[in-house]
Amino acid sequence: MEEKIKSEHRIIIIDGMRIHVQLAGFGQPLILIHGLGGPLMWQRVIEPLSRDFRVVVVDLPGFGESECLKEYYSTVQYAEFLIHFLNALNIERATLVGISYGAQIAAHVAHQHPDRVEKLVLISSTGLMTYTALMHITIFWVIFSFIAKHIVLKSKWLTCGIARLSFYDIKSRPKDLCDKYYAQLSLTGKRDALLNGMRNSITKDSTFCTKLSELRTPTLIVWGKQDRTVPSKYASRFQQCIPHSAVRILRDCAHSLPLEKPQELCDTIVKFMKSETS
Repeated sequence: MEEKIKSEHRIIIIDGMRIHVQLAGFGQPLILIHGLGGPLMWQRVIEPLSRDFRVVVVDLPGFGESECLKEYYSTVQYAEFLIHFLNALNIERATLVGISYGAQIAAHVAHQHPDRVEKLVLISSTGLMTYTALMHITIFWVIFSFIAKHIVLKSKWLTCGIARLSFYDIKSRPKDLCDKYYAQLSLTGKRDALLNGMRNSITKDSTFCTKLSELRTPTLIVWGKQDRTVPSKYASRFQQCIPHSAVRILRDCAHSLPLEKPQELCDTIVKFMKSETS
């Protein structure tokens, strides 16, 4: 039986904010970038991946145990924050593994700073989905975000009920996940950060596919077959945009892929990392 690798938790100051980071293992740096579900999404893959890599889990500003934003960040600003994060940890070059909105941010990092990204793993990424035009009308968004912040996200029952949709089999959800996630959301500023990230993820960017097409970073695209949040058809859309990318579809899982299929995801990432991709 393999001995479990211990992880370390730190608070570091980046751009004047207290940022929480979890580190485990040694070797090639693997940066895990969460989406709107926060860093709890990675809890089942940190230890397995740390057997082969130096796993670094960052709580983005406004999420998890990190300090909230002093201003709303755009996707590009989050990407720049990650470069400052790498600098703070003296990481010159790393593989980025992002899920959902975190994958969208990771793609921007690879586009803006290709010299800092060894490889790229995009899991159920946002950025290419088309949304109803209502979501882009300011007054509609104001009403929607008000209801979301003051009614939906203030109700544990509603929050956890909506979160069920990100699982193919709800029994695979960690028993304490909802309690921990709701507790994080209840802290001052966390709901605002979540809604800001949501708006960023649905904001139409007609240049995103073009940016993806300019990537020369070896890229793996991973999706859950039964994803209802960002349907798996978008995996092929990303592959069409990113030259020489590879796609892996995992069955019997939805959007919360690292929690539903942790071992399959880890095996897929390890295989990709050890492949001779040019």
